[in-house]
Amino acid sequence: MRHYQETLKETRTDTQMKFYKVVARPSLLYGSETWVTMKRDMTGLEAAEMRFLRSVTGYTRLDKIRSEVIKKN
Repeated sequence: MRHYQETLKETRTDTQMKFYKVVARPSLLYGSETWVTMKRDMTGLEAAEMRFLRSVTGYTRLDKIRSEVIKKN
């Protein structure tokens, strides 16, 4: 049973990451070629990405895990 739960968790994470890469990221960046990009725009996009990645991986900001580590996994 434990193996099944671990496999199910991995599958859900993989599915959520695929959703992010295929649907969420392009939706956030839609039309960005025409934007006059400002630092606050990029900061907002990075913050949205990290919120999603943290929720998928199950980490919170209180865990104090660096963004680079979360992005690698």
